[in-house]
Amino acid sequence: MSRLRTRPVIHCLNCGKEILKPQRKNCSRSCRNKWLAKSGKIWGHVGKTLSEDAKRRIAKSVKQNALTNPNYGMRGKHHSDDFQFGRRYSDETKQKMRLSKIRYSIESGWDGQATLGRQEKELLDKQEQLDNCKILRQFHIEGYIVDGYCPETNTVYEVYEPFHERQIEKDRQRQQRIQDKLECKFVVLNG
Repeated sequence: MSRLRTRPVIHCLNCGKEILKPQRKNCSRSCRNKWLAKSGKIWGHVGKTLSEDAKRRIAKSVKQNALTNPNYGMRGKHHSDDFQFGRRYSDETKQKMRLSKIRYSIESGWDGQATLGRQEKELLDKQEQLDNCKILRQFHIEGYIVDGYCPETNTVYEVYEPFHERQIEKDRQRQQRIQDKLECKFVVLNG
């Protein structure tokens, strides 16, 4: 005759409901929170019963920390002021990635033309008439694709549409790299 082992029946400390997982003392988080509140226990001090004075001091300390430290309660690495999401690449690596992307795109059947902005064609056509020169569209330089380049006057034309307002620093660095490479004038046309 084999003996059947029976588990001891464990009940929730708050509501008395039977618990299926014996390692727990409460049937749910809400029951655990209610039980902690009823028993006068606080999260960091489970197992200890605190006096009213101790509870008041802890609450005061939490309020004071929350007022003086904006990151109080957010202690993970993503909550520090100097944290930035995403990988950090060197300028050299970024240039290699840009060139690789263009090379891959051309090998995949791309005709080398980037998507034109809404007003790009009209603005560059007007500029061609004003300067009386031929502007090469979607010109590749240093892994960048500029909206227009006139080899006769050695001028790069960029049409800045509304999204450029969100990437001012990035555009400034891009402009500087292109100017360093071509030793050209850089004309920004606002679209």
